[in-house]
Amino acid sequence: MSTTDFYELAIRCLTNEGTDHDWKELEKFLQKREYRQLYQKLASSFPSEEKNSPQYNLERSLNRLRSGISLDEKRVPTRKKGRIKVLLRGLVAASVAAVIALGTVKYHSGKEDIQSKSEKVAWLKKSAPAGQQVRVLLSDGTQVILNGNSQLRYASNYASQSVRKVFLSGEAFFTVKHNDKKEFEVVTGHVVTRDLGTRFNVEAYAEDSIITVALVDGAIEVSSPVARHLQLKPHQKLTYHASDNSQEVNSFNVAELTGWKDQLLIFHNKPLPVVLEKLSRHYGKPIVFHDSALNQIVLTTQFKQKSLDQVLEVLSYAVGVKFIDKGDSILAVKNNSDRKRNEN
Repeated sequence: MSTTDFYELAIRCLTNEGTDHDWKELEKFLQKREYRQLYQKLASSFPSEEKNSPQYNLERSLNRLRSGISLDEKRVPTRKKGRIKVLLRGLVAASVAAVIALGTVKYHSGKEDIQSKSEKVAWLKKSAPAGQQVRVLLSDGTQVILNGNSQLRYASNYASQSVRKVFLSGEAFFTVKHNDKKEFEVVTGHVVTRDLGTRFNVEAYAEDSIITVALVDGAIEVSSPVARHLQLKPHQKLTYHASDNSQEVNSFNVAELTGWKDQLLIFHNKPLPVVLEKLSRHYGKPIVFHDSALNQIVLTTQFKQKSLDQVLEVLSYAVGVKFIDKGDSILAVKNNSDRKRNEN
């Protein structure tokens, strides 16, 4: 594959339009230093969340360019097709190079502006809307999967910093590209997780008073107000409680805790309110209840690639709860007919 192929892959992934196959192919490119450097330059030219920008729409423009040349190609004798294909690849490469040049000039100009005022660095943001997941490939090859209602923030010069630091609000799964000379840190409120070469999950939603850090494999070091530089072993989870400034370390089930990234939801002896909260975040629609009797329901179940309607249908039958769609939310109520049947 050529450099032009690399640019097209990178653009699709940076605009969240890349397929799983695209991500795998891009990861192969990033094994080489020169492509990691190109990716870093390209990433810095994409302003966060500016979907109407020329950069964001570049892939659509390239598609139109390819489409237009394909039409012209049909009208050209066969002996000239090879020349047109070469021209197409040149135009694509030139278009991408122009965007990089514009982005780099814009970035450097902005950086000088900012530094002259307050010595601040520009920040990039990636967000996952409610009910969706977003894959982020950082310029050093680190992969991040953001869960719904989550945001990742990092400096535009992230890869060149002495400590590669990202800030997370929500939940994310990290596969870190380890670098002995540059540490990788995830900052979530009072808790800082430092990578020592690993895959791990962090959950830290702003509305929750609990932060969890779970190590799948490798090694991480976690610092909180309770303890500094605490090293976790694989399959260990640290839970920090901000309400009373306490924490504990326990073992965990990997599939249950990280299955969300593979559309797998597993609940083992979980209270129904906990299950409903997880479902609300996963599907992006609030599920509320007012009946305190629902607090007493505990269940064990799992769902693999099911729609919200399918999940609620199973729960309704299993625990005797009726779910009423209110438009912007779903109300859960105890099924009275089920209650009367049990009393009889």
